[in-house]
Amino acid sequence: MSISIATEGKKFMWDGIEYRDENEAKATVEKYTSEGFEAMMIKEDKYLEFTRSSWYESTYKWDVKGEKYLVFTRRVIVQGAVAERTY
Repeated sequence: MSISIATEGKKFMWDGIEYRDENEAKATVEKYTSEGFEAMMIKEDKYLEFTRSSWYESTYKWDVKGEKYLVFTRRVIVQGAVAERTY
């Protein structure tokens, strides 16, 4: 999973959470938007999940899981701070 994506010339950062419920992901997008972020949700239909039975055993397993939702955000800069120079 990439921590950032670029679309339409804008860079978005992943919020780090894999949502299993679409409504929860949509609510998170709305929350970020109300806080002044640009936000977007991406749905992944199938993904692989790696598990192993315990830390000392070498029994590994890959499972194909269902869908998950990822939320990406971007802060819109309205006004930047300007440093004052003195000579």
